[in-house]
Amino acid sequence: MTELARRLEEAVSAIRELTNKLEQGYVRKDVYEAEQRSMARVTSAIEVNVLKIEREADERDQRLQAEK
Repeated sequence: MTELARRLEEAVSAIRELTNKLEQGYVRKDVYEAEQRSMARVTSAIEVNVLKIEREADERDQRLQAEK
């Protein structure tokens, strides 16, 4: 989970940095938008992994409850 959180934080940080550069005129809008789409894909992949981990944890908890 720590790795997922780190990757999500990196994605958010990159988007913030690009937003700042765009506002200051250092990055073309098309470059910014392409990078934003890329970060959205990374974020989506992380969210899918988090949901998978949560589902596996729920299944494990249910098995443990059933064993009691």
